[in-house]
Amino acid sequence: MRTAAERIACLKVDGKVSWDDVLTKVEEAFDREAVTEQFFKDFEKVFNEIKSELVGQIRDEHTAHQFLHALLNRLMFIYFVQRKGWLAEGDQEFIKTLWETYKNGKFPKDSFYRDWLATLFFSAFNNKSGYENKGLPKEVVRAFKLATFLNGGLFKECDFDVARASRSPTACSTASLSAC
Repeated sequence: MRTAAERIACLKVDGKVSWDDVLTKVEEAFDREAVTEQFFKDFEKVFNEIKSELVGQIRDEHTAHQFLHALLNRLMFIYFVQRKGWLAEGDQEFIKTLWETYKNGKFPKDSFYRDWLATLFFSAFNNKSGYENKGLPKEVVRAFKLATFLNGGLFKECDFDVARASRSPTACSTASLSAC
């Protein structure tokens, strides 16, 4: 087994990479390995590298920090929940399944975050009355409709999410967010 430090090193990205690369790296880094102090040190280093690229694009350090922090927290939570089999009728690779469906379909380029993840976060997980179809594939709509309303605040849409969503898709081509 690799150590936590070796796992977080998998998150290092250079230049423009795809969501496929990022999701693969996240899966490798968080694969049921015990979280250690070294993990947090390495995570902070990677976080700061990605944040620097994001700040370079949106020119607002505070918004970039808040957005990236929330995005990674949301993804880590989803990875935990999917490993438990609590999403999409037990799909333990739910995020990867979403990515593969997006990647293999005919969807607007660089829209994975905006149209898929943001919809999952703010319309499926943070909607008491349930998810409404927003033009996604039938199997994705079904999975989103099955999502439980989570009232803890993690999936509440915030000002930094709105600011990020208002940017053009090309402004999101950062190492970790190339599919905004």
